[in-house]
Amino acid sequence: MASLWHNFKQRIKIALRIRLCLLVDFLVILLVSRQISNPKKALIVRLDAIGDYVLFRNLLTELAQSPLYGEYDFYFCGNTVWRDLHEFLDAGMFKKSFFINRKAFLENMRYRWGVQSELRRMGFDWVLEPTHSRLWLLGDALCRCTGAAIRIAETGNTDNTVGKEKALADAFFSHFVSPRGLVTRAHNPPPDTRVLFEFERNKRVAQQALQLFIPQSAPFLTPVQSHLVKTLQTDYLRKKTLKAPYIALFIGASEAYKRWPVAFFAEVALHLLQKESAMSLVLLGAPDDTTRNQELVALLSEKGIVTEKTYDLSGQTTLPELLAVISGAHFLLTNETSAVHFAVLTQTKCVCVANGRHLGRFSPYVPSLPFLSYVFPPAIETEINKAGLHEALKAAYCQSNGLPIASISPQIVQKSSESVIFS
Repeated sequence: MASLWHNFKQRIKIALRIRLCLLVDFLVILLVSRQISNPKKALIVRLDAIGDYVLFRNLLTELAQSPLYGEYDFYFCGNTVWRDLHEFLDAGMFKKSFFINRKAFLENMRYRWGVQSELRRMGFDWVLEPTHSRLWLLGDALCRCTGAAIRIAETGNTDNTVGKEKALADAFFSHFVSPRGLVTRAHNPPPDTRVLFEFERNKRVAQQALQLFIPQSAPFLTPVQSHLVKTLQTDYLRKKTLKAPYIALFIGASEAYKRWPVAFFAEVALHLLQKESAMSLVLLGAPDDTTRNQELVALLSEKGIVTEKTYDLSGQTTLPELLAVISGAHFLLTNETSAVHFAVLTQTKCVCVANGRHLGRFSPYVPSLPFLSYVFPPAIETEINKAGLHEALKAAYCQSNGLPIASISPQIVQKSSESVIFS
């Protein structure tokens, strides 16, 4: 009975929050005037997670260099979670960048009023929301409140919404990037159920909505950005008295089902350090990963791995510093987190242990990269080895929670790691 009462209160709370958000947005549209400006103003909105931004940000590089949009001043709206990474790599591309705390935007109505009012006053002429799994009270609602005459969204799916909400949110936009190209709302494009690798999907958005062609097949850094990372790497390693060569581990993940067991990480780390005795070990992660990292250190100590050669940096790196440390690693072993995308940016040798969640969309990279290998649960590995990453396999796992990650043995990961390191 107590559980039912709790669930009922939660549903009432969510329903009330939705109505308050919609009321604030309605009042902003009703009461806040838009400026008319010259030159024209364009806004790109991207409010999802760190890895999503890494898989999208090269579109921004191409946009900044394109002569097609010389009549526009471009602005950007992003997530506060990865603000430091954006400002480190990409800040100079825009007239101004805005950053939103997603939790506050949904729960603090005064904060929501301030954000929506500021962006509406800007008087944007053109807005793009390229997220595939859109959230109607976040990016969609923000685009609506700008009042821009042209509001473009990716057709999207229903991962983060239900059909009724998506229909309401679709009415916020004038155009959609769809499998048929850029179409108006009058065409009523259905949800896009295709499973595409996210970088490829972002390239299609760039081509259809912005007429930009990105030849690369994976996220990349420009020479200038690579130099910035290298300089930060040198400074940070000096500050931490950490010397190369080192192996890096990222053993945390946002969801429990993505976390390979600590004991398995320890077994693989022990094997690699015994083969590469000159290596130090660097443990990465957020503050929440400290306990898991300490558990791993204890397991290694029992096997005689000296702690003087082990550096626990969990909670001690900004995102740019995390990127820099990964760029200096001889090898990275990680769960499926933003760390694997950082390895791709810096072309660091990497093995990612993944349970198959979002198979085909976020993992593995397509086409494959010579310095990156994924290890999936045996049932998925068997199917990939037999018939490749086919559409039926992607459809079966992309919308699921994947398979138990503990079914992946340390011996398989050891073999994959050796193959990548010595390739």
